[in-house]
Amino acid sequence: MDLAYRNEWLLRVDVPEFWTDPNLPGTSNQSGMTDLFVRAGGRVYQIPGYAVFAAMDFTFPTAVYPALGFGKYTIGPTVATARVFPHLDSFIFGILQNQVSVGGDPSRKDVDFLRLNIIWNTVWAERWWTQASANFDVDWERKARTGMTLEFEGGWSITQDWRVFLHPGVGLWGRDLAGNYDWIMQVGVRRMFPSF
Repeated sequence: MDLAYRNEWLLRVDVPEFWTDPNLPGTSNQSGMTDLFVRAGGRVYQIPGYAVFAAMDFTFPTAVYPALGFGKYTIGPTVATARVFPHLDSFIFGILQNQVSVGGDPSRKDVDFLRLNIIWNTVWAERWWTQASANFDVDWERKARTGMTLEFEGGWSITQDWRVFLHPGVGLWGRDLAGNYDWIMQVGVRRMFPSF
């Protein structure tokens, strides 16, 4: 859930549910809730067609099984920028995020990673959109190992408030890093609420 306040501030809460294919060799067949994620921030700079957003991110060790989460509390900054291209009906996002562990289960590995996301979003007619993104990760705790994934999203606005989407992705390398994968397929529904 993303909660916008007066068009300047944002509170985001993710409570992810994770499912793994038990038929894949070398993967856990444990499924359930993963770590709770919270982001709090606001727009720090804006001119027509361009904006910069800064936030602090937090995760909490709420995973129902150890394989589904870090087992650590984490904190870290996020900086995002957006540029609008009105003649293409598109915009581009850049998001830079760093997370470090600050407590939690001492028997679990510490967390220290950097993630860079580049996202290109295009609106087609009034109700359709597509989105392509590249995600690059660095795990500082594992000798700066890197990973990269590519993702695509296609969606349709059913009404002004309700949207449905299909979101596949593929891992290019570093599939053993947290947050990386061989492939992913997400199908979902979004409910949009007006700011207050």
